[in-house]
Amino acid sequence: MNTIGERLKIERLRLGLSQEDFAARAGVVRRTQTNYETGERVPDAAFLATVARFGVDIHFVVLGERHPGQLSPEQHDVLDAYAAASPPVRAAALAALRSESHPQPAPAPAAGAMRLSPDAVPLHGPVEQVRKKS
Repeated sequence: MNTIGERLKIERLRLGLSQEDFAARAGVVRRTQTNYETGERVPDAAFLATVARFGVDIHFVVLGERHPGQLSPEQHDVLDAYAAASPPVRAAALAALRSESHPQPAPAPAAGAMRLSPDAVPLHGPVEQVRKKS
């Protein structure tokens, strides 16, 4: 089983951060981050609370289990953008996302519209014509 330090490193790499960048965001120096990752030191609760705010899965770091409710940084970005958007933009975004996840069936043909049988072959010319397959 991985140690807390090893899991902290896994999370840092998942977020695409160098030790120096991660340490700066967490409010520690790079050497402290190295000590955490190698197991020389164990991070305290204040450090863990800080890194949780920028996307680290603390449940995973501490217990070694992925937390099913944890959102990815991309999902946080989507939620932040949605919260900052105007009502019309929110409505358009929801409509686009819903149409992607719940495709709507094609509308029924208008009354009186010509219906093609499954064995019809469209021919293209000056005027589209339909001919039965031989």
